[in-house]
Amino acid sequence: MVRSTKELQDIDKKIGANIMNLRISSGFSRDELAAYLDVSHQQIQKYEKGINRICIGRLLEIAKFFKVDCKFLFRDLEDFDEIDCKEQRQSLEIFKLLKKVVDNEPLKNSISMLVKSYLKNQKC
Repeated sequence: MVRSTKELQDIDKKIGANIMNLRISSGFSRDELAAYLDVSHQQIQKYEKGINRICIGRLLEIAKFFKVDCKFLFRDLEDFDEIDCKEQRQSLEIFKLLKKVVDNEPLKNSISMLVKSYLKNQKC
């Protein structure tokens, strides 16, 4: 069975979203991934949005960068959530800030308690 162009575009978007979510949760910027792959950050953005299809060799390089199995990039192909650009920038900023306090255990605990307290009061 041959897949339609629409189905292929949806798959490209889902894989791109998986890469973007992995990049953000790992605390990397587009520039850092782009430097590793020797492409522009605009190219990474096109991959993440599913505008440009990613060849298998490049997918393997991306998996190697994140130290995950290539299959991880194909997870949840039926059900995925996209992160909008504003949320992406905010998430990346938070991860970068948290990476700076990684060795300060009391500060990490305080931040964790603050967030948990906020969420409890907001009933999230």
